[in-house]
Amino acid sequence: MSPAASDRPSAVPSDRLSRSGLRRRLGVLGAALLLPYAAVLARLLDWQVARGAEHAARAEANTRDLEVLAPIRGEIRDATGVLLAGETPVFGLEVVAGATLPAPALREAVAGILGVPPAEAARLLRRGDRDARVAARVARERAFATVLARLASLVSIPERDLLARAAEAEGRIVRREENALARGIARALEGEGSVEAARAREAARTAAAAACEAHAAAQAAGARGGGEPVLLAGDPAPAAAISRARGEALAGAMPGEPAARERLDRAVRTLAAAAEARRAAALRYEPLTLIPEATEEQWLAVDVRGGEDLPGVRVAERGRRRYPLGAVAAQLLGSISFPGLRAVPTGQGGEGADEYEAMEEEGVFRRDLEGVLEAEDYQELERRSAFRRAFALGRTGVEAAADRDLRGRLGVRVTERDAQGRRLRDLLVAPPQAGAPVRLTIRADLQAAAEKALRRPFRPGALPNGGTRPVAPPPEVRRAAAVLLEVRTGAILACASAPGHDANALVPPVSPEAARVLFDPEGPGPTLHRASQGLYPPGSVWKVVVASALLADGRGSDAFD
Repeated sequence: MSPAASDRPSAVPSDRLSRSGLRRRLGVLGAALLLPYAAVLARLLDWQVARGAEHAARAEANTRDLEVLAPIRGEIRDATGVLLAGETPVFGLEVVAGATLPAPALREAVAGILGVPPAEAARLLRRGDRDARVAARVARERAFATVLARLASLVSIPERDLLARAAEAEGRIVRREENALARGIARALEGEGSVEAARAREAARTAAAAACEAHAAAQAAGARGGGEPVLLAGDPAPAAAISRARGEALAGAMPGEPAARERLDRAVRTLAAAAEARRAAALRYEPLTLIPEATEEQWLAVDVRGGEDLPGVRVAERGRRRYPLGAVAAQLLGSISFPGLRAVPTGQGGEGADEYEAMEEEGVFRRDLEGVLEAEDYQELERRSAFRRAFALGRTGVEAAADRDLRGRLGVRVTERDAQGRRLRDLLVAPPQAGAPVRLTIRADLQAAAEKALRRPFRPGALPNGGTRPVAPPPEVRRAAAVLLEVRTGAILACASAPGHDANALVPPVSPEAARVLFDPEGPGPTLHRASQGLYPPGSVWKVVVASALLADGRGSDAFD
């Protein structure tokens, strides 16, 4: 064999090496392809097997948040299309006290305070253990304070101011429920017909005032260092103080006759238990308005930071009524407000009922959501008094006359949230329906001219017949009315009244200062629409009616000789 032949490498080992390298490469590639599937499988085993119970508990802790969506109130325009009343979208900030500490977090907080496992804390809370209830109250107060502190720094408002606004809103809820209870007690006494029953009816109103005073005192007594008022939602001690003050005010005026006293006592206990349950639910679930009209920076910051950072705080979008022309046709257009505590007839005499309760009984809110919500969800909204600020009602003027058309229809949103209050998804969204527009026959330019003429002071001066003009009162207190008709159709082109006011001053919430000036019984009555509500002798205008009647009767000009 030649040296050249002996130096040449064998082909067989080379082929083996290439095949083994290929197998190694294929093995590495297969492992790389299977690795993601193995990771997914391991993750699934971890979620489904190792941590399945934990995730099931979290899923059970998810909550359904029910929110009523308010409709946009319809526009009011004049005969030429000029906007007289419309809606401006505003964004407010609200807090739901019961949502600042979700149930899972409450169990953990109570467990930490009592030094027991979360499962034991949950069992104690279910049993109504006294220590657990006290711990729950402390935990809720801490959570609420924490949420308000975060919100205060986010919207650049002192925490004390936010807390005072929330406490004021809570006070309104207590007054509302106590006054409703007083009316219920009065209705329960309608059949007694005695002087003692009349005294008890008066005592029911006194008891409502005493209960409200007890609530205010409990707020002051529970104030933290620094003098801030505190919220009392979920605190049994103030509830007991309120009940005790109410009972003491009623005890001295109960009917002396044993049977009547026993009947009233049973009725009061039943009514009081229902009122306290409503109050507790309202304090836990009814939104407390902190900022009625937030700036864009404020509500955007909350919208971005919401969820886990600010549980219970939400941005509420609503329409605010606006009257672009201000004082023009203010009394004619009228005013609006939310369903409140004004007494309305019940059909059985007596004190009447809460207007909101009367609307519930009539099915006003149910009609709008019929076929949209399940019965249990609707009952939950009723329990939370969620419809109290659902939409405004027309009170006077065109706003009241066309209220059913302008009001629109309610909507609703059902949202799923996790245990930390973070929004997961919308389960149901039924958008509200805007109210219908209303077109009037008046013309804004003629209305403004008529009101300007009424504001012009009279001056003494010669009349064509040699008489003099009467001197009017000073312009600022002048009272007058004017109506301009289209003679061919009878359409009202202007319907003015003086003195007037800016219609925007009565858009809720109405400031105490504006209410004091506009509704001062000793004042000039700027909210009175004298053209339709005033009573005046017809004067010489009646001569036209008499003359027309004589001419229609065929008497002709002889009747005027």
